[in-house]
Amino acid sequence: MSTSPTLDELDRRREAKRAAGQPPDARSVELIAGERVEGIVLRLPIWNAESGTRLFLATVRGTVSIPATANKGHSVLARLLDDERVAVGDRVAVTYMGKRPTADGEREYRHYRLEVDHA
Repeated sequence: MSTSPTLDELDRRREAKRAAGQPPDARSVELIAGERVEGIVLRLPIWNAESGTRLFLATVRGTVSIPATANKGHSVLARLLDDERVAVGDRVAVTYMGKRPTADGEREYRHYRLEVDHA
């Protein structure tokens, strides 16, 4: 169960949005089932910012961005990033596990695993 963000967290998010500016140059990646990407968080998804639906990571092969918001169909990843309180500078490993059926079996969702080493 997720708790409401504290005032400090809200201030941090507002500052991150102000500081976001232009997104870094990055290769856009759509992970396939079983694929994993690891790197340092350069920029988190930020509502109403350019390329604000993407997570930007500095990897050993260069900077990449992956979709990471619910409105782009990646609600599980968006929730994991929020639940784990991922911040710029943290090292993360995102593994896309593939699509899974919902409990009622009527839809599918994208399932992710997230590992975080906080900076």
